[in-house]
Amino acid sequence: MAKTEKEISKAEEILHRKPYTEKDTDRMFEQMLASSIYFKTDNEKALVRKAYNLAREVYKGQKRRTGDSFIYHLFDVMSIVVQDIGLGTMGAVCGLLHEILPPFSVFVRSLTKCRPRKSVPGTTYI
Repeated sequence: MAKTEKEISKAEEILHRKPYTEKDTDRMFEQMLASSIYFKTDNEKALVRKAYNLAREVYKGQKRRTGDSFIYHLFDVMSIVVQDIGLGTMGAVCGLLHEILPPFSVFVRSLTKCRPRKSVPGTTYI
């Protein structure tokens, strides 16, 4: 399938952009949180911020092959889950923490006050 000029231009832009740092990601996260379009109550914002801070602490200083900070990947997943798919607060928390549970065995019970995590075949832990 042939790529359109727009798709090629977008791919070139991604390849040649400066990698996102943790500070860049923090700024984008704060803008998204402040917009209050997606998280309407203070409790929702506090829960998402708690998940973001936990993810940031776990992956502090780590980078992806692209040069982006690892937290940017988690923020990007959260953005897709919330903005594009519309899954709301719990979707945002899961997007931010989807890489943490398997390798680090972090228990998120304190974040969500839910039952212990369980594995669903074909997915990451939930």
